[in-house]
Amino acid sequence: MNRDKRKALVEKYSGKIAVAFIVCFWLLLYGQATGFGFVWDDKHYLLSYGWYLQEDFLVKAFTTASYLDNYYRPLGVALIHSELRWLSAPHWLHAVSLLVALLNGLLVYSIINILTSSPGEKTVPVYALAGALLYLSHPALIESTVWISAQFDLFVTFFLLMLIRCDLRARKFWSKFFLALFFYSLAAMSKEMAASFLFSLLLFHLFLDWSGYRDKIGGFSTRMATYSGIFLGGLGYVFMRYLALGYLVSTSDASPASSDFLLLAKALYHYLQIVIFPFFTISPVHEFRSQGSTDFGTWLAVFLVAVAILAAVMKKSKLALVFLAFVAAIFPVLNVPLLPSKASVLSDRYLTFPLALLFIMLTLYFMNIIKKGRVSARTMRYTVGALIVISSLTVFHYAKSWKNNLSLWQWAYQRQPDSVLAASNYAGALLSYGRLEQARIVAERLFKEHPHGTAAINLGKIQLLTGNLALAEKYFEMAGSFPLVRNGRAKRLTGLATVSLKRGDCGKAEKYLNEALAINPNAKYATMYLAYALYLQGKEDEARRYLQENNSGIGKYPFRELDYIFKDRKFIELMSTPSPAIGVTSPD
Repeated sequence: MNRDKRKALVEKYSGKIAVAFIVCFWLLLYGQATGFGFVWDDKHYLLSYGWYLQEDFLVKAFTTASYLDNYYRPLGVALIHSELRWLSAPHWLHAVSLLVALLNGLLVYSIINILTSSPGEKTVPVYALAGALLYLSHPALIESTVWISAQFDLFVTFFLLMLIRCDLRARKFWSKFFLALFFYSLAAMSKEMAASFLFSLLLFHLFLDWSGYRDKIGGFSTRMATYSGIFLGGLGYVFMRYLALGYLVSTSDASPASSDFLLLAKALYHYLQIVIFPFFTISPVHEFRSQGSTDFGTWLAVFLVAVAILAAVMKKSKLALVFLAFVAAIFPVLNVPLLPSKASVLSDRYLTFPLALLFIMLTLYFMNIIKKGRVSARTMRYTVGALIVISSLTVFHYAKSWKNNLSLWQWAYQRQPDSVLAASNYAGALLSYGRLEQARIVAERLFKEHPHGTAAINLGKIQLLTGNLALAEKYFEMAGSFPLVRNGRAKRLTGLATVSLKRGDCGKAEKYLNEALAINPNAKYATMYLAYALYLQGKEDEARRYLQENNSGIGKYPFRELDYIFKDRKFIELMSTPSPAIGVTSPD
């Protein structure tokens, strides 16, 4: 085959070859994740909620808050709980995450390809392929890809990218309007961070205008169709949220308004570091305090935003628009405003959509300056290739840490031994794997250096398992002298109830458990332990009925911790056995 025929063949099938290459690249990068298990808060976000075992679980997803008061993401919850109901095993749920993340990468490829190709023109989509590979290989995607509970970020990214793609494809006013309405509604119901998308899209459209792609997005009237669809979809989400929750936002734990600005700037600085240096990934916990926020990074972030605004307004800088669109996309999570004011938490997963938008715009920007001869195509090719290789090696290395809870928190603790959350969760992971002595050492070190309620709770559990009930009770009582979030308060009371159950004082245990459930009605282990207290008093049918009526479900996951603490196989087998009288059946 001569050179011209080979070139014609490559041009003819270039799109299919690029897609096949992306799929193979993705499988090599993340294929190992299909063997990973449940980690981190999967037990809390997924397994501690029995909704997926109930027949009306889809109704509950749309009519209640998701996990926390301000989390109303009904579609995301419905999708994940559907997976739990029908797929169950973690490797299948990981496969779903990999598929959605891959589709997001393919959408990045498709959007760039639509913008860089002309009708009837056959060209090799090199730029689109480079942009997609840079996005998929970025280490910030590890968390959302390999952590099942982060599927919310994958879903909202998928629907927003679909909206952008359909907006570029559609030409008629009503087509743009209804497609924008449909996909934005799905995105908003998947995760709340879709709230700022309209501002990002406005900047993206302006960037395309200035970059010579006006024909791809149409004029003012057709763009208004997209904006109107997004605006109406947002109003619909707010209306649904109010009907379901009875309020729009709960502000009981909101940060002081005076500190929010500097906290936003500091968070932005940390995220920019993660984006610019793709040679590492932050551990699953990256905390910083609001106090002392006026450091170099804070003021640098403020300076960059101010310069970008001035450059966009006065110089029509396209690179400034890229930066501002990214900031707008990540704005809802720069500081989760309803967390306690004393700390803010950064997470890689929050970058899933902002990175997609960033790489689309950067690819178009550098493609244009290459065509104008401002940058050597060869230099850019080598630079992009090196970044993809380095990022891919980083991903392959760090993704292994997410294999199970112990490997995850051991890695986090090694990197940040002074982090309260990393140390607490590492002690908890060691505890769940039966490594009591190691768990005790970590928990005692944490409690000595950073006295904290969670450390006291972990120490209480350790003493429970070693049979020292008096010391266990002391630690659980001590935990109450520290500030605890709602779930922590429920855990403390459940620990005190466990001590009472071990002592045979079921009445006192019921009192503690009812208090725990009053604080957090979704505290599944408190529900389970209360059923166990009923069982110990000879009320077996009442225990079954209680588990069923309180949405706890009767399956293989809920009883693991109880079996670990009490080792009462008879109760577990009894509760898991079908009961014709009550109508409870095992999900297995």
